[in-house]
This record gives sequence, C-alpha cells and structure tokens, in this order.
Amino acid sequence: IDLPAQNPDNSAVAEFLVYSQIWDEFEIVGLEAPLPGLTWRAEAVPAESAPNLGARAVQRVHLEFPLPVAKGKFAHDLRLKIKPAGSEATPENLDLPLSGSIISRFAVYGPDIGSDGVIDLGIFDQKQSRRSRLLVKIRDKDPMLDQARIEVFPDFVSAKLQPHPGETPGLYDLIVEVPAGTPACQYRSSPLGRVRIDTGHPRIGEVELGLSFAVLPRS
Repeated sequence: IDLPAQNPDNSAVAEFLVYSQIWDEFEIVGLEAPLPGLTWRAEAVPAESAPNLGARAVQRVHLEFPLPVAKGKFAHDLRLKIKPAGSEATPENLDLPLSGSIISRFAVYGPDIGSDGVIDLGIFDQKQSRRSRLLVKIRDKDPMLDQARIEVFPDFVSAKLQPHPGETPGLYDLIVEVPAGTPACQYRSSPLGRVRIDTGHPRIGEVELGLSFAVLPRS
C-alpha cells in the first residue's frame, strides 16, 4: 500500500480491496500493525464491483491513523487475519507492507539547494562574493518563526531568515552570503559547511542544511 505524500497535521487514510477467488464469503477478524491510534473497518462489497479480479468475495478495508511527528518516509507492516465466513478455522494471515511520506513542516526551495539538503554556492574567486536567496515554506497551523536563530559554519558566512515579500503567512527568504575577500578555502566535502536554524517552533525544532562552496586564490 503506497500512500501519497501526507500533510503532517492530518491523519493518514487508506482504502484497499481484499478478495478471494475461492471463498464465497470471508471475514476479516483482526488487523495487527505497529501504529498507535490505528482504526479500521471492513465491509463486504459486491464481487461485480471489481470485475477484473475474478473474485467470488470482496471486502473493502478502510484505515485511518495519526501520522508520527517525524518528517520524511515511513514504512510499516500490516497483518490481516482472515477466515471463511462462519468458520471456526484458525484465521489465515495476509501481510501487507504500507509505506508513504510526510511533507516536511519546514521546506526549502531554490536552484541552489539539492534534494540532499545541501546549499551549493559553487566555486568562485576571492575577488567575488557569492549570495543565494532560497524560499522557505512553513506547513503548520502556526506558520510564524518569530524566535528563529541561525548559526553558520564557517563563521565568515552570513545567513539570515526574513519574511518573504507579500502577505502570505509561512513564507520566508533564507539569504546566505560569502563576502568578497574571503581567504582561499574549500567546504565541498570534508569539511562541509552548514546552516543550522533553531526555529523556536514547538513542532519543527532545529533544522540543519549543508553548505558547499570553494574560494579560489586570486589569479
């Protein structure tokens, strides 16, 4: 079961069909999953509603569970307990992997940042400065970052977070700059620079982004 990306403030919902090509009727008598707060229900639907399955009996299963606080991808294993209707037989197990992802409450967009969360300022000469402006989007019922603090490594790099122009709440500009006249150096692998943002937000906490650049000696 592959869920679409989920909003972190909503419950995850999934529906799927379980069918038999052998039994005329069956019951789903239990569902085991390591998901706190999981609720589920199953109801029989006409086999004719799923004509391509060659089914004699079909059940629609509905799941709902609160998402974890953590962001990113998640994966769990579900186990359904199924037996023929009215039978005293030991239920059979149907194991189903369930996976999905949670949209980040703190997302950064722009041409200079990769999917790995590293801001790449490139390679440039000592005589040059380099500046990147990135868009930050907050997805939360409280989208304000009034108490955010930023720490940057190396310390000659500057970074600031400011409201994005306009009246849309939850949009910010993250501006990172290396000044002209910086000594020759490289922070592209080992070490890698970083921008650490203590958002002061109870559900976001601290966010760390990588920072990659190299300054060449004057030619």
